[in-house]
Amino acid sequence: MNGTKLMGKIDVQVAIKTGKGGNRNKGQDNRRGEMLDVAARFFSRHGFAGASIRDIASEVGVQPSSLYYFFKSKEDLFAAVYEKGVDEIIAAVSKATAEAGTPWARLEQAATGHLQALLSSDDYNTLVANIVPRGSSDFDKRLIQHRDSYEKIFVDLIAALPLPPRTDRQLLRLTMLGALNGVVNWYRPGGASPASIARKIVKLFRLQLDPDAGR
Repeated sequence: MNGTKLMGKIDVQVAIKTGKGGNRNKGQDNRRGEMLDVAARFFSRHGFAGASIRDIASEVGVQPSSLYYFFKSKEDLFAAVYEKGVDEIIAAVSKATAEAGTPWARLEQAATGHLQALLSSDDYNTLVANIVPRGSSDFDKRLIQHRDSYEKIFVDLIAALPLPPRTDRQLLRLTMLGALNGVVNWYRPGGASPASIARKIVKLFRLQLDPDAGR
């Protein structure tokens, strides 16, 4: 076991020394990023159970022990991929809402950024779109915590909407996100654009809640 761990460290050190930058920290970041990219592809296509550490390591060109230098377990690697995917969607939504004006306009732009990210060919976003963590294990709790940090954006956006007093804002948020997330199951390129679909979904809700929306 000690020999295996030593080989893993040697593999990582060699990769760092031969990196383009010649900088240890930069080499580590590059190798870790490459591992995440490959893992995202395997997890998004084969699921957690179908993707093996050995196959991921082989694709990267390292020993499995080298992955364990950066990630303590398969669960840790999956969580890192999931978290990066969520962070990418957060960035897309934050950028989309940066210059929007009214509360409804900000929600519309957020929905657009959300859907565009989910429908991209990016392996990270594909993984996030297909995985809904619900368990009570430490692994599931880690995924849920990160997903909740993203959904907090929509909590704040819907809290700012001028809605009738008795509106259940939590139900509105969950239903709207469910509608947006469900698009990945039937969307086909060549039809309406993700932006157009997102706007129409938001409008469906707004027409029921904002009397002035249809004027």
